[in-house]
Amino acid sequence: MLPYLVQHFLISPLAIGVAMFFMVLNRQQNAYFGLLFSGFLRYWKSVGVMFLMDFIPPLVGLLVALPGIGILVWEVSRQSTAWMVVGVLGLALGIIAAIMVTFMLILSPFIIDDGEPPGPVEALRLSRALMRGMTWKFSVSRRVFSAGPCSVCSA
Repeated sequence: MLPYLVQHFLISPLAIGVAMFFMVLNRQQNAYFGLLFSGFLRYWKSVGVMFLMDFIPPLVGLLVALPGIGILVWEVSRQSTAWMVVGVLGLALGIIAAIMVTFMLILSPFIIDDGEPPGPVEALRLSRALMRGMTWKFSVSRRVFSAGPCSVCSA
């Protein structure tokens, strides 16, 4: 329980500050060490948006996967394999849905720290609007840029 509280009440504002620091660097502006703690200036908005980002994707994944999990449990209890494939596909669909929702909300920390900050729910809405049509591109670029350094290090 304590690590969860530390994550949401201490690490979340730091994550927002790191997002701001790299956003300022990307804009080729003057980035200074104090920007790393800028999330504490908007403390409750930072905590709120990070809590919602941690809460919504698993909830969506669970709601999508729940019928598949139910079918899977029912078929295992009956020791039948007829609908087991449907259950496994439902579970996989829930995992994919959770990943896609995570990608839709990925810009929320940047939105909170850029300019006049909206509330946490509005930041999630803006992130979803900005990522509309871009989630597949983001997914592919994330895989390419994260797999490249891993393959170089393991060679």
